Amino acid sequence: MDSATTPNELHLDYKPDASQQFYYPHLSESNCRFGRNFPMWMKLSPKHYLYTTPEDCCNTWYAGAADCPMPGNDGVQEGYYWIVEEAFYPNFKGNNCATGNSYPEWMADPMNRDTHLFKTGKECCDTWFPTRTAACQAGIVTVMNGKQVGGPDVTGTWYPSLTGVSSECIDGTPPNWMTTPGYKEAYVFDSHAECCKAHPLHCVNNVRRN
Repeated sequence: MDSATTPNELHLDYKPDASQQFYYPHLSESNCRFGRNFPMWMKLSPKHYLYTTPEDCCNTWYAGAADCPMPGNDGVQEGYYWIVEEAFYPNFKGNNCATGNSYPEWMADPMNRDTHLFKTGKECCDTWFPTRTAACQAGIVTVMNGKQVGGPDVTGTWYPSLTGVSSECIDGTPPNWMTTPGYKEAYVFDSHAECCKAHPLHCVNNVRRN
């Protein structure tokens, strides 16, 4: 393995220092750039995206490019998304805001983070759900590593409507009795498919929302 492809010690699994600058592939510019304004998802996989030398970045991503790396750096870090693992963000599944580290990667992109990642739940709710901000703040859930670990147990999910001749599996807020112990396991589900699997005789193909 030649020196151009030999990984340095920072290519191993590690947690990068938030104050340190790196060379990283700036995908929209098709070039390597130096600084701290790299997307959150690059920080989560530093051995593949963050480099301490321009040679490592350029040889890996833009081999042969005469203008690699870009001159200068990417300026002063403006956001805080890379400093903290957690943020408040719009949780479109629950129609409220959520907090934690499980927001989609695209929300952490520099083009989106100012309008999608917030320091407080009020900022998130006021921005995304202004007509129902109080209810939004009351319904904030905490999601860590893809799993809800705090907040209301149910903030919009799949359940059988049980109305009319046949029931439909719908996405919304179930009746209170469905969320009580002994009933929740049988009536409340994370997906339409799981709901229909549990209620196959009453589940219709047309999906609707409350």
